[in-house]
Amino acid sequence: MSNPSLVLHFPTMHPELWPGDSVPGARFLDPGMADESLECYRPPNLPLTGAAASRALKEFMGFGSNFKRPSDLAFYLASPDKPAVRVETTRQLTREILQRTAGEPAPPAPDGEPSDHQTLIRAQLALLLAYGQEINRLETRSLQRKVAEGFSGFDLGLSGPDEGREDSEDALERTVVATGKTLSNLTIEEDETPTDWAAVLSAVWAFAPAGTQLAAADEEIFRELVDAGFEQIEPGRIRGAGSLAPKAKYFPGPWLDKILEIVLADAKKGESG
Repeated sequence: MSNPSLVLHFPTMHPELWPGDSVPGARFLDPGMADESLECYRPPNLPLTGAAASRALKEFMGFGSNFKRPSDLAFYLASPDKPAVRVETTRQLTREILQRTAGEPAPPAPDGEPSDHQTLIRAQLALLLAYGQEINRLETRSLQRKVAEGFSGFDLGLSGPDEGREDSEDALERTVVATGKTLSNLTIEEDETPTDWAAVLSAVWAFAPAGTQLAAADEEIFRELVDAGFEQIEPGRIRGAGSLAPKAKYFPGPWLDKILEIVLADAKKGESG
């Protein structure tokens, strides 16, 4: 069995959202925003990092407020093999984001196609978008817990024996407690829009070193990649070039020649990576 120098969880970028225990030895991809730590991997070829990446995500999500779902914003990151108006919108969006975050972007390639640098920027924006969706989910879950805990404490503080109290006071307390219990059962709706893992995979290919192993907990991802032509080395482990990925055309470049491996997370448990 190979012993890759880098193993990344896929497509999750926050440990709190990974289903079950994290894969031993694996790290989480940092698209340029996370605090650098041992459990995160920040690619050295990211065009934007730190404050610039944060501002880019803010600008991007502001543009995305025009859409019903955050994932619809990924529509504008696809490779320019689409209608001309969409191509120009993609380029204009990229230019505007860069002008507000890191100065003037590199000029377009002479043939009108995006340069490798511009494609890397779009790939990072796709990762930042997925990262931002995860932040929203974490914030929603945190708010749900606070609401539930708050009303739970509210109920406990108002409940108790009724001896020695006036009927009107008892009735008021019962009403308040009942209201608190009702409200504590309310939930704040969480965005259930699934991450476009195929777009994220194509973006990851631009930044992950050759030989990187991606640990995926979703068997459907594994099956779709097998159907796409990835070579199955052994049960739960496949490999292939980025050109085989379902949405490789989203972020075309020389990095698609790299060979990466994908393993089912269960196949990685207990290994040191």
